[in-house]
Amino acid sequence: MNDFQTVTRRKSRKKIRNKSFSSSLQHSYAEENFNTDDLIRLVLAAAVDFRKSPYKQVIFNGLLKSLNVLHSKAIAEVICYGLGSFSKNRSSKYQLATLLTIKNQYNCNVLVYDPIFTENEIEVLKTLELNVITINEEGKRTITNNRPTLVFMPHCPSQLLNNFLYCNWGPQLKNCIIVCNRWSAIVDQNPLGFVEDTTNYILRLYPYVVDIELKNEFEFIETFIETSIHIFPGLDETPLSFWGNREEPGYPKESNQFITSSSA
Repeated sequence: MNDFQTVTRRKSRKKIRNKSFSSSLQHSYAEENFNTDDLIRLVLAAAVDFRKSPYKQVIFNGLLKSLNVLHSKAIAEVICYGLGSFSKNRSSKYQLATLLTIKNQYNCNVLVYDPIFTENEIEVLKTLELNVITINEEGKRTITNNRPTLVFMPHCPSQLLNNFLYCNWGPQLKNCIIVCNRWSAIVDQNPLGFVEDTTNYILRLYPYVVDIELKNEFEFIETFIETSIHIFPGLDETPLSFWGNREEPGYPKESNQFITSSSA
């Protein structure tokens, strides 16, 4: 476990940024300038760029470490929420390129959803043989296998991750590899009231998380800023009482960065 960076609490509580924070950093391009074929070519070109990037090896080394802890060589499935509009946003395009590279490496099923996907983007995703979830699950998808599941949520609202943990609350979470904003930033850099109200399940699981740091060597640094891999190797040691008090999360209406099924 010497290769892992275990999270530590910090006293600073500064509200974390999510995908909406970086609009000033991320380069955009107009979707209407591209038809489906053009957009596919753009995405595949981004995948080539990603495979040549040093960051590709960084993230795959992190995944290999995670799988070794789980005593597995393969990822059974990838669930991706909050990818964003890859026809308009450079970071989203390269995050999609990352998904395609993972799919190719592990020959695994990949599910994707974002309520802001356009019809053109959905067509592109299907052409690239990704499975598009058809409804806004708000992150509440139950994993159904005992093999490693990769949960890919780059720069997403913490409510999505919190909902996923709630839906899978139990020792089976040890089979998850979660790629998202560093939990230490989510928990320690937000006001305590916000953490308790919107990230209760993240907060409860926080003592058991192992953070595998991903050195951000990507050309467009905003694409993977504050991103880490998170695993939970110690969950078999938790008492049964730890998994009690499983109430469905509710969020303040002012959480406008989190798109609910009723508002989508």
